Amino acid sequence: MKTNVRLTSLVIALLALLLGGSVSGASLELELGPYVQYVTPSEALVHWWTKEPCPSILEYGLAGPGAKHSPSIRLEGAHQGPLRQRVEDAELKTRHAMLLEGLRLDEVYAYRVKAPVDRVERSTDVYELDTALNYSVHPLANDASFSADPTRAQRIEKLVGAMLEQDVTKGYCLVWGLVDGSLAHAIAAHTHLTVVGLDEDAERVTEVRRRLYQAGVYGTRLTAQHIESLAETPYPSNFANLIVSERMLFEGDCPGQASELFRVLRPRGGAALLSSPSLDAIEAWLEASQIEFRNETTDAGETCIVAKAVSPGAGSWTHQYGDAGNTANSYDDLGGAAGTDELQVQWLGKPGADFGVDRNPRMPAPLAANGRLFHQGMNRMVALDTYNGTILWSLEIPPMQRVNLPRDASNWCSDDEALYVAIRDKCWMIDHYDGNLVDVFNLPEEFAPQDYDWGYVAQNDGVLFASAVKKNTVYTDFWGGQSWYDKTSGYGTEKVCSDALFAYDLQTRERLWTRPGGLAINTTIAVTDDAIVFVESRDAQLKASSSRRLNDGRLWSSQYLVSLEPRTGQVRWETPIDTADGVVVFFLASTDDAVIIASSAAGKYHLYRFDARTGTSRWHAEHAWPSDNHSGHMQHPVVLGDRVYLEPRGYSLKSGQLVTSAMGRHEGCATYCGTKHALIYRGQSRRVAMWDVTKERVTSWYNLRPSCWLSTIAGEGMVLSPEGGGGCSCGNWLETSLVFAPAEPAGQVRVTR
Repeated sequence: MKTNVRLTSLVIALLALLLGGSVSGASLELELGPYVQYVTPSEALVHWWTKEPCPSILEYGLAGPGAKHSPSIRLEGAHQGPLRQRVEDAELKTRHAMLLEGLRLDEVYAYRVKAPVDRVERSTDVYELDTALNYSVHPLANDASFSADPTRAQRIEKLVGAMLEQDVTKGYCLVWGLVDGSLAHAIAAHTHLTVVGLDEDAERVTEVRRRLYQAGVYGTRLTAQHIESLAETPYPSNFANLIVSERMLFEGDCPGQASELFRVLRPRGGAALLSSPSLDAIEAWLEASQIEFRNETTDAGETCIVAKAVSPGAGSWTHQYGDAGNTANSYDDLGGAAGTDELQVQWLGKPGADFGVDRNPRMPAPLAANGRLFHQGMNRMVALDTYNGTILWSLEIPPMQRVNLPRDASNWCSDDEALYVAIRDKCWMIDHYDGNLVDVFNLPEEFAPQDYDWGYVAQNDGVLFASAVKKNTVYTDFWGGQSWYDKTSGYGTEKVCSDALFAYDLQTRERLWTRPGGLAINTTIAVTDDAIVFVESRDAQLKASSSRRLNDGRLWSSQYLVSLEPRTGQVRWETPIDTADGVVVFFLASTDDAVIIASSAAGKYHLYRFDARTGTSRWHAEHAWPSDNHSGHMQHPVVLGDRVYLEPRGYSLKSGQLVTSAMGRHEGCATYCGTKHALIYRGQSRRVAMWDVTKERVTSWYNLRPSCWLSTIAGEGMVLSPEGGGGCSCGNWLETSLVFAPAEPAGQVRVTR
């Protein structure tokens, strides 16, 4: 366990006791939240909802100098305690947002919400806020006088207005050729972009640097670089969110080659906005490199706009195991790459090991969709630009925790526009781009929030799928040996089971159906375009019991495989089944044609294949565990084309015939995921490895390791590995986030974050 996380949690717990609260139960219960959204490096918004209208009251303060590094608590102010700062708003409302100002960098703050209840001011638990994980950018003052030329200032104002209409305000901007730095300055001032000015003329670069430095703005978010040639720049492909040009805008000059500009432009929303007193030269420049563009009349006048489509072979990782069908595969072709030696670093950077829980408790996998990478940590989440590592936003959400994913469904999923996150009794819909809370979905009325939580969550084809689980069923313990969740029996091997399934229409936000029934095993719920499939136990004694963490013999009796129509919940088919008891793990993956069940117990894996259209059993195969520890006995299957892989074997999906016993063998914990040409896993010496499914060749990255379940995935045409191995004592690991893209031609120099 990482020391700072453990000690910070201890500090917050002791604070709660000192302040008269309880960690496990507080007198004020909120309808939703609280959660923290960072605004600037010194400001944060705390959001929460209350059941009844009331004033907004928030108390906060430093948890104590050195709280991150010492278990002792040093109170701020005699007899006042650490929560001596108080912000209030007397307006009565149910949805609250209070701004905390003057926050110091790299400090842990404690805060709590208060509200008058029956004329008594009651408070919530004490929560933490860690400003070391505030990734918001420093604002830059908009100094219109920076450009002394009125004509240039007018052109800049219009082009910036056109840029804001394109909604490209975060990430990296390249200024393709410099004149005086005024356009670069204006873009940095109006956006959160990191702006890099490029030019082949060393004297121009020196003068721009001098002007920016004298204005007090040169540095972190605004720099100028001299390069040998704009025909061949030292930057990775696909990384720039925005490209503009001062030389085009002010001088009508088109420096370098359009093909190079296009190479570094980011797909999925990136844009090059190229304006000039005359567009003829820009059009000819683009056409010479066969670059498609469109002309658009903007506030800046006629502008050539260049956009870039994502590679047709790129995939998305939208659910815990790749897709809603749990295939553990994004089918990303990685540009044909099947080995680590065919990939190279696209970027490296944040978040690091201080962001997450220790690697042990098997956290939810990251997600990747529409050019964004999402990662969960210690009661927090972060959104990054997949192509350049820019942190788009982060949220601190104290009640979000979920662990032991081999025995439960994940708490989040994504489509191209939003995340869907199960938190207590609700599902939060969070906007991809800014992290704002868009909507909240509730449990069906028959499942009272004091008795039930939101369990499973998935989305497919405009429908949100979900389940209701009894309160206090979800695993949240992450500290101590028993929370490694690697046993072959006993505590931690119990499967989380749901009392009902239900679905919402994502367009209308209306509930489509609810299906109470048997106890659905959460790790078996899978969704395809045609069906939602799952295994449930209809044992009456289990249904009547108070627990929904189950693993005794009755769970494996009265066992049914069920297929429902996605939009109506009507039964397509159901069939009794009798699988080997899934004492260790019990998984289900589904495609349009096949339903695969993987069961693990007593030293063996069992694989079953059923027809997805009828439920008819097709075949059963079994083989021995590679080991009885470090996840050797709890691997998740990977479906890849016409095969299914479960270490160390691959089988024909159609016939069940053995096709290989030569899978790359894992070491340490973690499970496998798939691409179109390879499996990614934790291999020899516990580092991230790839196994080429055609050549059966293993390659790996030195000193890069994943978490103890699944933190390295494939999507967006890249291998994405947000840091998940922090706290590991079995090697000298790079505790940083890394992303790899298909290797470029030999000799191409690349620069990373």
